[in-house]
Amino acid sequence: MFFFPSLVLIFFPWFPESPYFLLKHKNDKDGALNALLRLYGPSNRQLAEMQVAKMESALQSTEALNHSENRFNYIQLFKGKNLQRTIVAFTAPASQVLSGIIFVVGYLPYFLTLVGFDEVFNWNMYLFTISLSANLFSFWTVERVGRRKVTIYGLFILMVVMFIIGGLNVQPSQPKYMATIGLIYVWAAVFQLSIGPLGYTLASEVATASLRAETQAVVTVSNALFGWTFSFSVPYMINPDAGNLGGKVGFLFGGLGLFCTLLGFFLFPETKGMTFAEIDWAYLNDIKPWRFSEAIAEQRLAERAGNGFSKRTSRDGAVHVEDGRKL
Repeated sequence: MFFFPSLVLIFFPWFPESPYFLLKHKNDKDGALNALLRLYGPSNRQLAEMQVAKMESALQSTEALNHSENRFNYIQLFKGKNLQRTIVAFTAPASQVLSGIIFVVGYLPYFLTLVGFDEVFNWNMYLFTISLSANLFSFWTVERVGRRKVTIYGLFILMVVMFIIGGLNVQPSQPKYMATIGLIYVWAAVFQLSIGPLGYTLASEVATASLRAETQAVVTVSNALFGWTFSFSVPYMINPDAGNLGGKVGFLFGGLGLFCTLLGFFLFPETKGMTFAEIDWAYLNDIKPWRFSEAIAEQRLAERAGNGFSKRTSRDGAVHVEDGRKL
């Protein structure tokens, strides 16, 4: 067990500091610029300077939230516009667990042993090879296709595959078990192309800058509780001496996957290529999640025409960025 943390320690000196942390807590613009230059390279100094300017703008739009001495940050997560953003940040990673990842990754060898397969280690290694390959390809899909489409379509496919797995195991046979393994591999590939890499991506992007640390803390703890719950219960579900569901557990995760797909459609915004200030503006102006891209595109056109983002101060003293037009 010492091997894996040792790898992190070896590469730790090369990890750049978070530029947002340097700007927000140390007001260190030069440090933030140097951190970005370590990522972008010295030849992209102009791009790094533009990114620092965008980060400063995003932080300034919410900095007044930090001026209340008696404010307890975690309470703010569940108030006003922040509540919607907290729900999105919680739902995205939770969908990973609810769609069936604990069954597929955690208990595939146990399931295969129960149905009489030999060499379960090899089957499991095939699973991880497919998952790794798909995850590497997700770098392209996330940036090219976008967060919302990839996540929602991915959850829908995961749901369908789980229902098929459940149906195959109503009257199981050896050929159906082989088909189940093939579908599990398909499920794993789709998962790593969609909600797998995007769960925590969405959670970090939808959180407002002043509450990002608190949001990530709540999301991490809640998702760990979700994971523990299903890690504890899945063996009882599939064990012949308990729930005796076997592969029919696919019906459970298919139903939960349908719930996650519907939540995703109504909650998950498209954040690809957007600054945090633009995401703040969209939430503050009650833009529907499925209209984020369209509304931001319109806002950028208005900004170029000289009627761009304007600022307002709410009752809580926070400086918000918004547009005078109603979208």
